Amino acid sequence: EINLIGSKLNIHVKETGENMQPAIDLAVDKLKNQLKKTREKIYNHRTQRKPREEAVENEIIEE
Repeated sequence: EINLIGSKLNIHVKETGENMQPAIDLAVDKLKNQLKKTREKIYNHRTQRKPREEAVENEIIEE
C-alpha cells in the first residue's frame, strides 16, 4: 500500500501478491500511471486557459 500526499494531491495505491517485490513493482507502476494522469490534467487545464488570455489581449489592442 502506497499513499502519496501533497499539496492538492492525494494518491492511494494498493497491490497484493504472494511475493513482496512483484507487488511493490506493480504498485509503483500504478503510482507512475496515476501521477502521469494527474500531471496531464494539470497541464491540459493550464494550456486551455492561455488562448482566452490571448483573446482578451487581442480585443484590448483592437479597441
